[in-house]
Amino acid sequence: MSFQGELKDLPLPDVVQLIDSSAKTGKLSLNHDNLKGDIFFESGKIVHATLGDLIGEEAVHTMSVWTEGRFIFETDARAETKTVNRSNTNLMMEGARRLDEWKVLQKKIPSTDLIPEFIPQSKNQAPQISLSTREWVLLSKVNGVRDIKTIAKLSNLTVFETSKILYGLISSGLLTLREKPSVHEEPPALQREEKKEKDVIIVEKITVETVIEQIKTIAEEILGGLAAPIVEKHLKKCGVDAHDTSVSHQKKNLDKAIQRIQKASASIIGNDAALQLSLRMEDTLKKLKD
Repeated sequence: MSFQGELKDLPLPDVVQLIDSSAKTGKLSLNHDNLKGDIFFESGKIVHATLGDLIGEEAVHTMSVWTEGRFIFETDARAETKTVNRSNTNLMMEGARRLDEWKVLQKKIPSTDLIPEFIPQSKNQAPQISLSTREWVLLSKVNGVRDIKTIAKLSNLTVFETSKILYGLISSGLLTLREKPSVHEEPPALQREEKKEKDVIIVEKITVETVIEQIKTIAEEILGGLAAPIVEKHLKKCGVDAHDTSVSHQKKNLDKAIQRIQKASASIIGNDAALQLSLRMEDTLKKLKD
């Protein structure tokens, strides 16, 4: 028995039920946009599934949220391995739950081809939020060029998990989404990177004042409105002075200040994110020559 159709006419749960009730063995292939996945059945039960890098139950769950696309079932194919142990009913129930959740996510994330980018924040407007380690990992992949699918892959997360995290960050006012640029349009992030490279060429010597400003900028990117009081407090406590002619002395003071800022930030954004914050600041400090 081979059959095919459109998911909008016959959703995946109905297709699975049809194969289950007839106790068929074979392969169900699904196509959605540029994605292609396969679900293997033995005597009507799902035993294996693949979708790109995803295998097993996660592949089934991801395909369960597809409401458009084509499918074809062929009885002349068998799975070479078994990666699914849950019943068809449990798999489809989880798929239905994700589909309901995805409908909510789509209110802010209509497409996973969109590109997340940071919303410029003033000191008074910056949202005061505490980021989890997974949120920090994801944010570190946001550069204004990568789309949601690419960020998910680099973060070792599924597109669904990535979209859930992005939904919260978008709702908090930290991120926004934009369409991919046309072929002839240069991405804003690339424009900024080129400008930075030009700036590096122009500014040949890094001063203590420059390092202080860069430290403040890095802190604002991560801590938002909380950055200014934290940074100012610890720069002052460590005796950092932009007008001090002893660069070597100020480098030591700046190094102490960075360590203090890391400890103070850990309670807000977590130890891992605070460590990354301090590493970025230390990279800036290394540019300061005695």
